[in-house]
Amino acid sequence: MKKTQAVRNILKQHNITSWFQPIINVETRELLGWEAFTRGPSVGPIHDAPSLFDSAAQAGVLKPFDVMCMHNAALCFEQLQLQGKLFVKLSNEMLVASSRLKKQVGAMIADSSLPTSKIVLEIDERNASNNLEELIQAVHFFHEQGFEIAIAQLGDIEDLNDTTALQNLWAKLKPNYVKIGRQFITNLLGSASKQAFVREIVALVRSVNSSVIAEGVETQRELEKLQDLGVQNIQGYLIQKPELAPVAPNLEKILPSLDSINSNANLACDLVVSKNEVESNVLVEDVINIFEEKVFLNSLAVVENDKIIGMVYRTSFLAKLSSRQRRDVLAAKSIKTEMEKDFLQVDSHVRMEQVSRLVTARARLYTEHDFAITSQNKFIGVGTAIDLLRKITQLRTDQDQQSNLLTMLPGNVPIGDCVSELLERDAKFTIALLDLNNFKPFNNHYDHTKGDELLVIFADLIRKHINSDTDFAGHIGGDDFVVILQQDNWQAVLASLFTEFDHRVLNFYTEEDQAQGGIQSTNRFGEDSFFDFVNISGGAISITEEFFDSFQSLLTLLIKLKQRTKRDKTLRLAYQKSDIISLFSFEEGKFDEIINEKATT
Repeated sequence: MKKTQAVRNILKQHNITSWFQPIINVETRELLGWEAFTRGPSVGPIHDAPSLFDSAAQAGVLKPFDVMCMHNAALCFEQLQLQGKLFVKLSNEMLVASSRLKKQVGAMIADSSLPTSKIVLEIDERNASNNLEELIQAVHFFHEQGFEIAIAQLGDIEDLNDTTALQNLWAKLKPNYVKIGRQFITNLLGSASKQAFVREIVALVRSVNSSVIAEGVETQRELEKLQDLGVQNIQGYLIQKPELAPVAPNLEKILPSLDSINSNANLACDLVVSKNEVESNVLVEDVINIFEEKVFLNSLAVVENDKIIGMVYRTSFLAKLSSRQRRDVLAAKSIKTEMEKDFLQVDSHVRMEQVSRLVTARARLYTEHDFAITSQNKFIGVGTAIDLLRKITQLRTDQDQQSNLLTMLPGNVPIGDCVSELLERDAKFTIALLDLNNFKPFNNHYDHTKGDELLVIFADLIRKHINSDTDFAGHIGGDDFVVILQQDNWQAVLASLFTEFDHRVLNFYTEEDQAQGGIQSTNRFGEDSFFDFVNISGGAISITEEFFDSFQSLLTLLIKLKQRTKRDKTLRLAYQKSDIISLFSFEEGKFDEIINEKATT
């Protein structure tokens, strides 16, 4: 029988099985999840996964075959009561398929009680560039539904000279995990080039807040070397082979000799907060424009051939050009002539404690504390002393200080500074004050730990959906957050944020509460009442030609707008532009204007 006909029969009869292999975090010694492998009938022309999917593609049935495999994996995962996340491969063709097929995936998940937040979709790095824009949109769709994304097949990459392309791709796709294939694990101990590859990938991945998973780990020495290189997650025969009905591995027995003292859980590459750079031939005038457009940007790296050769620090640079005469003289010169050549540069794999000592020692001599982070002499990002301090001290700060440690978002002072600078420049921007409806009853019903987790998720989603190059997000305190958007697409950004939060918040409720659509809890009068799921609402203002003298005056109006949404639970956003106020509901991923009225003075 031909393979194409065999795969059609398999599809028709649903004649597949799902096998599972564990993925573990070697730092925490915890089970991260299980990767599902699809296998066909043991007797026949196609049995293993590569043959199955290649034959399905040749037969023109790859998309429905993908859906069937994912469906079966989710159901088996649930029936076996496996813990952690389910990693399942999905072809790029399926990811960019029509909305009809995407709905099929949603219906499939609804068929099981497995929440989308426990499913990680693995996509293929090799074909990502073939339909990149469609792939980005599809990944965004699945992220909104609560799925996580892993990029696989990195083992096919042989040349890492162009790391910028990888960084740009990952910045667009925003994967939660990046997997390194067995090709780069085999003979890792005897190959300097493979070790360099892994080290480079770890630095790049962790610099974009993702995690590395090494596949095909078979020996204890490979595991130890991978941990030394900063890899935190592994899978392979060393841990367990794929099994039809697996039992969770005994990690204490498998990992007896790992030394937590030499842990690479906190490296310099985890400190990257900005990737802003300019080429050395860029003009001083252009750098001035960059700082004026990005009011919260403290520093810029100056690079040549991916290597950093200098830094430009906002305060000292603009102070030097404060006089019009000096600005006119230097404007047409290359930034290479005005950059700081004496700057702190740290390797991506230096531990945070060592970075702290370096930054502290330099602070005695220099006022500028931003530092460059490099991997094998290539620039990967900029770190800041305040972010380093937060991560080193882990002390809760009060809301009037620089940042909120729970969410790691800037607090009142930097929010005010950002708004003040935009107002002084007469810049056009939209500012939104967002909070969480029904958050206090949620806190009372579950516990404050659960509430803190929800606030962290909310903050992470805000970071994800705004443009970090042009926009700004801050945490005033409690469940009040500020978002500043300098692009005209503010409504699309907020709609995307609202949509993903509405999906993610369901996972914080018990199955019983999900079934009844909310919780029984006490209201502010101490009375028992029913509350819907937590959701986002807020007030927003687009600043065009209006006069506001400070953030506080803006905040007063934002609070009044936000209060409008509390009078009617169908309202999710009150928006003002000039003297017109629009009140919006939010359904099926979009805002609908319900009321349009003139603002009263």
